[in-house]
Amino acid sequence: MTGPDEPAPPVRPTAPKRRGRRAPTPTIPPAGAGGPVRVAIYVRRSTDDEHQPFSLDAQRAALTKYIHAQPGWTA
Repeated sequence: MTGPDEPAPPVRPTAPKRRGRRAPTPTIPPAGAGGPVRVAIYVRRSTDDEHQPFSLDAQRAALTKYIHAQPGWTA
């Protein structure tokens, strides 16, 4: 304890705890970066069931469509 004439001990500041995931990095290239952004398509079959609702062809088609909708992206 401190008396009335004694200063309080200094409070050491602490950095806030980081929680969760890092913020995503932007996918838009910086101005003047040059050529297109090259991206890859990754598809997978995560089950042995042949009648899954999202076939490899459907995944590939959806990702290709998404890539073509992004300015400056190429697969």
